[in-house]
Amino acid sequence: MSKLKAEDLLKYYEKTFHAALFISGNKEIAEDATQEAFLKAYNKLKRLHDPNKIGPWLAVIAMNCARDL
Repeated sequence: MSKLKAEDLLKYYEKTFHAALFISGNKEIAEDATQEAFLKAYNKLKRLHDPNKIGPWLAVIAMNCARDL
């Protein structure tokens, strides 16, 4: 994965959702947090220096969103 595209993010939906669910313990909150995480990740995609770390990066964003909700 040399250059990331928005479509590359979607491959990590399930893992991102489970990270948010782990923090929130609530399916609806996890869904909202996952959506918010993908929006934030899309807007900051160019800031990710190592494309190999996209999965953990998304998970951290999702967990932070779940905490905020």
